[in-house]
Amino acid sequence: TKKDANFYVQLHDQIVEEVGDKHVVQFITDNVRACVSAGNKLKDKRKHLVWTSCAAHSIDLMLEEISEIKIVKETLQEA
Repeated sequence: TKKDANFYVQLHDQIVEEVGDKHVVQFITDNVRACVSAGNKLKDKRKHLVWTSCAAHSIDLMLEEISEIKIVKETLQEA
């Protein structure tokens, strides 16, 4: 199964239908492009929904980039 934006929109729509529109107010997902796009499409389709990227995933991505900074990389190697 190709996990593109349409896949996630369909998946989240099924969840909302099963749980009930009035019981779902937010989706929290990874920040991969397909999930971001799906979040935007869901917000357009269901105006009451809020999409949020996963904080842990965002922090992990930031730490990966920070660890590539020369002084940080050298310090980590010495530690």
